[in-house]
Amino acid sequence: MPFCFKATRYILKTCAAAATLGVALAPSSALAVTTWNWSFAAGPGQPFGSGTFTTADVTPAANTTYEITAISGTYNVSGSSYSITGLQSYSPTNNTFRWNGSSSSPILLNSGFDSAIIFNISTSDEVMLAKGGTGAWAPLDGLYNPFDGEPYAVITSSLAPVIIPPAPSTAAPGPLPLLGAAAAFQASRRLRRRLSGSLPAA
Repeated sequence: MPFCFKATRYILKTCAAAATLGVALAPSSALAVTTWNWSFAAGPGQPFGSGTFTTADVTPAANTTYEITAISGTYNVSGSSYSITGLQSYSPTNNTFRWNGSSSSPILLNSGFDSAIIFNISTSDEVMLAKGGTGAWAPLDGLYNPFDGEPYAVITSSLAPVIIPPAPSTAAPGPLPLLGAAAAFQASRRLRRRLSGSLPAA
């Protein structure tokens, strides 16, 4: 096999290997979310609250049902603010919600008790957020206030995922796109020197 043909094959194999290495070591571009910012307000002078929901690692998708695994934030009523200390669950309540995919999404709940969100506050009382009526996966529209035992109509709510980028890769320091080019360049220089020494003079 002519030497120049062998050299060409060697360069191509070196470039392919370097490119494969660069792809293998490149960090993933997938995004995961574990936290959702939320808020609600029942109206002027009435209860309101805000905080975060925690869910399993997911890529946020519109009209997908998510189960809350933890909650934090504050509940405000009658001029006082109370820390939200955790979730409460009563069968068949499952503390689930949906997001409509937009930056201005309300908290979407299924109607009835099944999808209600119940949380404890620092007084050991429980607050319930729910969707009344028969509409499935519609904006949160009601809450139960433990201090006066009265239901309130929720006027507005908001929900937005907090995107958490994956941790940067530590396997390949330096800019990965240069890896393949540098390897190919070095191989090319070595082969050019070998070719120039092996070919007969013109």
